[in-house]
Amino acid sequence: AQLRWSGRAEQAPRRRGSAHGPHPDAWLAEARHAFLAAYADAAPSVPDPSLLHAFELDKACYEVRYEAANRPDWTWLPLDALERLA
Repeated sequence: AQLRWSGRAEQAPRRRGSAHGPHPDAWLAEARHAFLAAYADAAPSVPDPSLLHAFELDKACYEVRYEAANRPDWTWLPLDALERLA
């Protein structure tokens, strides 16, 4: 059987307060910490925090464009990230 996306709004990820999984802000903090710790262990030097911030902004902008074109009901997710980063 092949899985396909139907594009129905009720299948979009839930906003804050979902009973499924950790709160998005807690998950983000934990994921960012784990990534940066692993990166620091492997990299010859720790990157400038402003450079990391610029990369995060760039990725969030890309995600807004992607979701708007492919899953408009999900645009809230990268827009929340942009708001947090701004």
